Amino acid sequence: MASTPTIRQRNERYAQNIHKRGMVKDTLKKAEPEQKEATSTVAPYLAVLFLAIIVGGAIFEILNRRL
Repeated sequence: MASTPTIRQRNERYAQNIHKRGMVKDTLKKAEPEQKEATSTVAPYLAVLFLAIIVGGAIFEILNRRL
């Protein structure tokens, strides 16, 4: 089956485009951000709250079992 002219044109455009992949103009590239310090993914106050709940719960359980 012969291909239609529109499909043939699209194939030619694609064949030319395949060699240009990854060659982005410098003006289109985003500026690389400056390296930030390694930070925790959890805020410090959330970590303290989590520890308070865990330690508080453990102390509460110990006190309840002794009574």
